[in-house]
Amino acid sequence: MGYRLGPTTGIWLALLLAGPAPAFPIWTRDPGTGIFSGSALVGRTVFNEASGGGAEVSTLMVPAAVLYSRTTNSAFGLELFYVERRLSTAEGSDVTRGAGDLMLFGRYKFLSRPHAGRWDQASVQLGLSVPTGATDRRLRLAVPAPVRRALQPGSGTTDVIFDVAGGRFTTRYNLAGGISYRRRNGGGSVQLGDELTASVDGEFFLLPRWTRSRGFELLTLLELSYVHRERTDFRGLAVRDSGGDDLLLAPGLQWIATERFLLEVSVQLPVF
Repeated sequence: MGYRLGPTTGIWLALLLAGPAPAFPIWTRDPGTGIFSGSALVGRTVFNEASGGGAEVSTLMVPAAVLYSRTTNSAFGLELFYVERRLSTAEGSDVTRGAGDLMLFGRYKFLSRPHAGRWDQASVQLGLSVPTGATDRRLRLAVPAPVRRALQPGSGTTDVIFDVAGGRFTTRYNLAGGISYRRRNGGGSVQLGDELTASVDGEFFLLPRWTRSRGFELLTLLELSYVHRERTDFRGLAVRDSGGDDLLLAPGLQWIATERFLLEVSVQLPVF
């Protein structure tokens, strides 16, 4: 079975329990730290589906994050996940579900320049993913060990994630870009490869006067992402068809229904 799956459809349903719903990218790391000070609980539901090599993999994630922001230039928090993954092949289907890994992170906004009609921002974020998620869920289908590991709710690795992102946000359009590097450590006999992602994003408000007069906003998005993955190792040997480079184009739509609720949908298509 191959490891290169696409295209990917992501449906993001976000319920914000504190602060306004942001008009930020879907796949690209956003440079904001929030516009509140204090604490907040943020919950959302994420669904995506990928296909290729005769297989389909769908993932349902329900992350919940607790955030603390002493000022509008910094934010700290932790994020917990519930994960459900389903594999479908010609031989049948299988599913795993359970708690995912715990993520700890801190973000600092080192650039914040508000101007008339626009706001320039840039930030750095450092995260630590702790392997608290389940990695022992059984599968009925006979699949290789690296595939079995990839389908688990938890990664089994302790990861360090570094992100830097910047953007310009206006009342008519938003432009953003970011670079992310994920260093994976541990994992036992299956060692997942490190990952580097670079993304750019453009967002455009549709009929802004009409939508804002009715209390909501509608945006169309176009994101371009380059992803480099190092090969997965199994018992010290590189796994065939793992790792590689992908260039992905993702059109999307974002509906900010209220100050605490937004709905996003995006289809990530492989360019090569």
